[in-house]
Amino acid sequence: MIFRDLREYISFLDKKEMLIHIKEELSPILEIPTFIAYAAKNDLGTILFENIKGYPGWKIIGNIFGGFKYLRLLFGDRPEEIGEKILSLIGSPYSRGFLSKISKLGDIMKIGRYLPKEVRNTPLKSNVYVGKEVDLNMIPIFKTWPKDAGRFFTYPLVITEDPEYKVYNIGVYRMQVIDRDKTLIHWQPHKRGAITEKLSRESGLDKVPVAVAIGGVPILLFSGVSPVPRGLD
Repeated sequence: MIFRDLREYISFLDKKEMLIHIKEELSPILEIPTFIAYAAKNDLGTILFENIKGYPGWKIIGNIFGGFKYLRLLFGDRPEEIGEKILSLIGSPYSRGFLSKISKLGDIMKIGRYLPKEVRNTPLKSNVYVGKEVDLNMIPIFKTWPKDAGRFFTYPLVITEDPEYKVYNIGVYRMQVIDRDKTLIHWQPHKRGAITEKLSRESGLDKVPVAVAIGGVPILLFSGVSPVPRGLD
């Protein structure tokens, strides 16, 4: 299936009766994260919270890939077949010579058969906040565990550009809110985002360009938590 955006994916799940609606008022502080964790552990599927305490008009979607049957919607009956086909083309595990292995036009065209075929543009509504207008408190950000240091964006798509390979990476790194307009990004040293930061600072930059998206096309949300080798866009 090709889904234009997250709303289209949610609507599809709803029609297939694969979506649980929660209409009771619940808080993003501990309550909703606890419910999502329970759903994930007990294979309950995807959950849509429609009444967020303190945030009228907001909805929260949780456990969006709520089991193997959900992955089949995105990738077909055998999701692992995609990886098998790509591995069969490159012939060996990732190494520094990986890019040279697929640099032949024929190999790139073969791999292209397993990549998305269609991109559709969606009109966007813009509400722009700049400088002192920015206030992260307007967003229902989770506090997941009682002893957490604060509230966290738990599924942000953190987008960076590798200064060496000049390709983009999308990674999911928890972001801790420390002020109305500031967060910390938790990325481990071996992650692509952390490598980009290290190389950027070594080159003399005191600020590393980063963009963050919350929500998005399901295939990008899935890709963000996938171990895509460095050097691939």
